[in-house]
Amino acid sequence: MEYKSPEDYISVNDFYKVLGYVCVYQADTRKVLEIVPEELTITLVGDHYPGRLVRHLKKRYGVRVRNVHKGIYYIEDFIFPVQLLVTGQLPKEEYAWLGRLRKGLDLKMDIEPLAREYKNNKNDPLYQAVMDVIVRANQKQYEEGRRMCEALKELFADELAEREEMGIEKGIEKGIQALIETCKELHLSPGQCLEKLVEKFQLSEADAGVYLNTYWK
Repeated sequence: MEYKSPEDYISVNDFYKVLGYVCVYQADTRKVLEIVPEELTITLVGDHYPGRLVRHLKKRYGVRVRNVHKGIYYIEDFIFPVQLLVTGQLPKEEYAWLGRLRKGLDLKMDIEPLAREYKNNKNDPLYQAVMDVIVRANQKQYEEGRRMCEALKELFADELAEREEMGIEKGIEKGIQALIETCKELHLSPGQCLEKLVEKFQLSEADAGVYLNTYWK
């Protein structure tokens, strides 16, 4: 699979690069034709229809291109099955995320629905990766949305709260580390230091023991 960002396009060279990977994958087996070519598929994803590539493949290999659905094309009569996904043509209602992997998103029609759905899946690495691409391609709209869109306000408010919580936790850990170092400098015993950690940071003896084992060196 070859995916191009909204600013980029699928070139002839990109196609041959992916074709090379697929050929190596097919050939790197113990038995001859252990993987038959028909079982492999080349998928090309881009915001724009790769007209130059299609013309090249038609002229050089006599392929046929079939538009099976809006934004989805099959390239047939080639050594491997090939499909094109043109994200700029995909219906948004059917392909909520793929159809928005591009620039020029509308705040109300595109960004708000994505923000609401992303909020429920923001810990999923796949959603994070796709959202990162979309935000980078539509930075201006997202900055505007953070001021105007309730869904985005809630989303970024949650992220800010998480960052603040992480910052507090890091600050506490640094304080624990500093106290342990001070105890060592004052030649206190590990037991005495443990008592001070429990008292100052309201830790259980077990948790204080973990910190002590980490930083008492």
